[in-house]
Amino acid sequence: EAFIEKEYVLYAKIEDPTILEKAESFSIQEQWEVKIPKMYDNATQGRIRVRKINDKDIVSYVLTTKTKVTEGEKEVELVASEDAFNQFKLLATNGMHKKRYIFPIEGTELKWEVDVFILASGEIANWVKIDLEVQEPLPELPALPAGLTGVIFNQKSKQTDEEKRKIQELYNKIFLRKNEHIAMISATESYAKLTRV
Repeated sequence: EAFIEKEYVLYAKIEDPTILEKAESFSIQEQWEVKIPKMYDNATQGRIRVRKINDKDIVSYVLTTKTKVTEGEKEVELVASEDAFNQFKLLATNGMHKKRYIFPIEGTELKWEVDVFILASGEIANWVKIDLEVQEPLPELPALPAGLTGVIFNQKSKQTDEEKRKIQELYNKIFLRKNEHIAMISATESYAKLTRV
């Protein structure tokens, strides 16, 4: 069923990765996304994403469609398969490899979702993305897990130009990975050209 996604998105640095050991749980996620712009022959803009989730060695796949609405984004999730994930991965221009750590917020049903990104080198990035899904806007944000620094609290409409530049840099250089098949295809094509010479 469709639902309106309401969330706060923050960005921060982790200087000491041992703080992640205090999380209630974590899962390993790989996701790939296709963005669809608003054009003359469709009704709205949106995104289609497929995600592979490894939670305690149980692997599942979720296909999510998101469309732009006044309140934010309308979201629908469907169960997907490994074949669908691999097929979608060919079509996507970029994706993410990350570990999602869950920190429940005491006295509430809310939880911080701290995404730690795995770089192509296999190293862990020290900048993280933090989500807090809510039913309704909060008068103030709860305290973050201890050990996060350089936090960008402002949401999109209130971000300074400097914050916007920093966030864009994080996505371009750390959070997003290019389609991994492009390099393989280029290498194969180059080899094929050499063998034809």
